[in-house]
Amino acid sequence: SIPICLDVAEKTIRLKGIAPGARITLRDFRDDRNLAILIVDDVYKPDKKKEAKEVFGGDEEHPAIKYLFEKMEDFYIGGKVQAVNRLNHYDYVALRYTPAELRSHFNKLGWTRVVAFQTRNPMHRAHRELTVRAARSRQANVLIHPVVGLTKPGDIDHFTRVRVYEALMPRYPNGMAVLGLLGLAMRMGGPREAIWH
Repeated sequence: SIPICLDVAEKTIRLKGIAPGARITLRDFRDDRNLAILIVDDVYKPDKKKEAKEVFGGDEEHPAIKYLFEKMEDFYIGGKVQAVNRLNHYDYVALRYTPAELRSHFNKLGWTRVVAFQTRNPMHRAHRELTVRAARSRQANVLIHPVVGLTKPGDIDHFTRVRVYEALMPRYPNGMAVLGLLGLAMRMGGPREAIWH
């Protein structure tokens, strides 16, 4: 529903000889660890105007559209990704799960049905009520799954938001809810992004 793109400068493509079949190491910019290998299938110049309109609605003031035109490079590289190492996080480590780890955690808890609540904002009492009612109507448990990656300018930082989520967890009926962070950048893509999350 939303393209996840590796943008690269034309100069880099020429200097490194990036073409279909090439293998590129993806690294963590913080500690230079290898994270994955990208086996290149495509190198292309995207239609950014079309992407802006179809994904984000076309409003030039939209933060993701500004980012698309002002920060992203002119070419995209696509292909298959092979994981090498897990990305290291240095905050809230116990709340960061891979999808497989979440499934395993649910199994350990004996959960067979899960209602997930994805948010980027601090939760309040109405959110808690909404999630409890959704879970009870489905005889399910609740995963509170907030985005803690890059958000839009002016949003409350993720440290503050996570403290709010942690303070709210004891307000759920015993054993009903767990908190697991979603390390994605918000793109403000409306319905397309909701489906993606």
